[in-house]
Amino acid sequence: MSKPNIHPDYKIAEVAEQLSASVPTIYKLIHDGTLSTYKLGRGTRVTRESVAALRLGGIQRNGTS
Repeated sequence: MSKPNIHPDYKIAEVAEQLSASVPTIYKLIHDGTLSTYKLGRGTRVTRESVAALRLGGIQRNGTS
């Protein structure tokens, strides 16, 4: 039996799987400010809000989607 995820936000790999994207693509989205993150111990978490905003609005770059 696996441990339940007690953290409300996502790991990088979880976001990549949910968005059907590669891990390097997720890091690019983090770097350009599309996804918001914070450190938790040695790991990085992506906020659920930023993932939801990306799903709803798509990727916004230079005024295009």
